[in-house]
Amino acid sequence: RSGVITGELGVAGVERGNAIVTRSGKLIGQVAETGPFTAQMVSLTDSNSAVGAMVQRSRCTGILQGQGTDYLVLSLFSKDADVRKSDIVISSGVGQVIPKGFEIGRVASVRRKTVDGTTSVRVIPSVAFDQAEQVFVVKLVKP
Repeated sequence: RSGVITGELGVAGVERGNAIVTRSGKLIGQVAETGPFTAQMVSLTDSNSAVGAMVQRSRCTGILQGQGTDYLVLSLFSKDADVRKSDIVISSGVGQVIPKGFEIGRVASVRRKTVDGTTSVRVIPSVAFDQAEQVFVVKLVKP
C-alpha cells in the first residue's frame, strides 16, 4: 500500500524518510521517493516498512514492521516488556528520521518468545489507510 503525494507548490524540500501524518497527527507512513512535483509514500502496513516505535504508557521501544496486511508487528527487545492489550503505540524517534510521539495504533495481542527473549506485539493502526485523503509531510529538524 503506497500512494502519491502532491502539493500546490510541488514537493520542494520533501526528503526520503520524512514522516507522513494525518490532520489529527497520526503516522501513516514515510516518503519513499521524491520527484520535482510528486513524492511516493510507503504506508506503515507495507511489508517494506519499518520504523522505530514505543509503547506510550511504559516507554518500551522496538521496531514496528508492516506485514502487507491490515496490522503491524512491533518487536520489543525484552520478553518481559511492559506491554498490554489496548496500549497505544507511538513513534519513538529512534533513527532520527521520524519524530517522536506520533500515534501509530493500539496493541491487539502480545506474544512472549522465550527462545530468543523478545516480545512480539500485534498492532492495529489508528488510521484506515485507504481513507486518508489529506496528509502532511513532517520533517525532523536536526540541530
